[in-house]
Amino acid sequence: METENYETTQKTLEQLGEAPDIVKESTAFDTIKAESEEQNRNERKKYAARIFSLIISWLTIVLSIVTIQGFYGVFGFHLDYKVIITLITTTTGSVIGILIIVVRYLFAHPDNDATKIKNRRKKKREKER
Repeated sequence: METENYETTQKTLEQLGEAPDIVKESTAFDTIKAESEEQNRNERKKYAARIFSLIISWLTIVLSIVTIQGFYGVFGFHLDYKVIITLITTTTGSVIGILIIVVRYLFAHPDNDATKIKNRRKKKREKER
């Protein structure tokens, strides 16, 4: 993947050999930016699929434990009701929490960037002075 991106960038730069320097820099920057955005999209897809698999596995395990608990006489497996309630509650909270964190990170809107938020706070403090 990296060699393809490098070759694409090199071809673009070679095509711009006779163009003015400002055009070369602008086009090279645009090419690098487009490649970076494509890489970000690919990484987002990959990690979104991984998180989805993790959550499905996690929920399947919890559902299996609850199902086995329901067939107490057949499997001889028993957990106290407090343990079952705690398991379901903490698992649900953890799954929702992980999902929210990952979705906010992978699919963040540029306006929600932490740096921009810090800058807004800084400007607000400066105005108050």
